[in-house]
Amino acid sequence: PPAIDKFFAEIGVETLPKLRDERMALARAMGVMGLPVTVLIDREGNEVARLIGDADWASEPAKAVVRQLTAP
Repeated sequence: PPAIDKFFAEIGVETLPKLRDERMALARAMGVMGLPVTVLIDREGNEVARLIGDADWASEPAKAVVRQLTAP
């Protein structure tokens, strides 16, 4: 979709797949009530964190959270 292509180009994303849930089936199944929302899933498929609202994922505190959650 052109909007996704434009957004990815603006932020320099090259390797992330472009996926759409047009019927919002996944959002409903996960209990997402609004956007934006970030859900972190572990290797076993379990939800380990959820942030409702905007986030600066390039910030050091955000990176630290992801490192902690993904540590072996």
